[in-house]
Amino acid sequence: MKPLVEFDQFSPHYAANWRAIGEDLRESRPIAWSEAYGGFWIVSRYEDCTRVASDWETFSSENDVAGTGNGGHGIMIPRNPFQFALSESDPPQCLEIRKIETPFLTFQNARKWEETARGFADEALDAAAERGSIDFVRDFAIPVPARTVMKLAGVPDDDWKAFALTAYGAQVPRDHPDYPIDKIRHVQQLMLDLVQKRRAAPQDDVISALVQGCVKGRPMTDEMAVAVLSALIFGGFDTATTTICHMLMLLDEKPELRALVSGNQRKLEAAMEEVLRLTPPSHSMNRTVVKETEIHGQQLRPGDRIKMLWTAANRDPRMFERPDEFWIDRPNANRHLSFSAGIHRCLGSLFGKMEIRVAIQTVLGRIGDYQVDREHVQRYESFGSVAGYHALPALFRPRTSPTEATAP
Repeated sequence: MKPLVEFDQFSPHYAANWRAIGEDLRESRPIAWSEAYGGFWIVSRYEDCTRVASDWETFSSENDVAGTGNGGHGIMIPRNPFQFALSESDPPQCLEIRKIETPFLTFQNARKWEETARGFADEALDAAAERGSIDFVRDFAIPVPARTVMKLAGVPDDDWKAFALTAYGAQVPRDHPDYPIDKIRHVQQLMLDLVQKRRAAPQDDVISALVQGCVKGRPMTDEMAVAVLSALIFGGFDTATTTICHMLMLLDEKPELRALVSGNQRKLEAAMEEVLRLTPPSHSMNRTVVKETEIHGQQLRPGDRIKMLWTAANRDPRMFERPDEFWIDRPNANRHLSFSAGIHRCLGSLFGKMEIRVAIQTVLGRIGDYQVDREHVQRYESFGSVAGYHALPALFRPRTSPTEATAP
């Protein structure tokens, strides 16, 4: 008999109780079954999540929208109505796409883009400096990573709001009537226009690399280039935005930590890893079973969906000592699964962490005396896609000069 649980990651109940839900599953029902959205398995221990994430031959990421492949339903439950070509494909396709994108997302290239990200961060704070107040979501944490990653991709800066706000509106289930499918299709048409322009006149950006690349021995089609670009853009900055907000909330709560990481990049990066472990921006990822297998005595059959619950795995005491504590010197903090594992581990993780670090450094260097107005912080009603924020207002001493800084 399947170990049945009531689990809906898009529900308000989950958003309010995710820590307790994850702990109960991990310790009492390490594999469970939910009837939501057609039914799916849930694994919650670190070892099991790592196994599912790494074994692509048994647990597929493929989103076979056309019905011509292995029948996989992709990485989301409910499934995406279109394929994110990198994250929703398996070898050899995903490895060939990663090879095309990798040069843009290495540690070395991320360092080259630091000044671009810092420029966007400074511009965002300049706009708020004199009034002494800011909504860190709207005014800072959305535009900084969004503008940076879209410039890397090759999207004109004038278009960043259309792309970003569409991505941030996609926080309801894919089968929900409010899911912004029309807006997404409009943005994908803009992407298609850019793809076709780069075929005619290539530049030094991701779009140009995609249209000049080959997959399975054939030139990448316009449709596949749009699918890859969709994964980079829609999956590339909302996670950074959420982690920036998590960091700002934590540093507001712990002034001694704020003082410790200010001007100390090594400590700041260690704090970021712990925040990613304790509060992953995306709480889970999903696969489709394509080969019969067994987990904790339960038979999983081809066609079954399975969810890896990162929030529970990242607090697994079998992997992490004192797992519920924030421990800045935790020796294995970067072993968290917030960027997944195996061949589908987030290709942009190094670039994303650069964006987060630069954003926090800029805030601490420019308005290090900020205080969050916690009464008016607004979280997403649903943590089904990203556990993010609608609003994160804060006050600080007004600056008369855009370059004036204050120590925390």
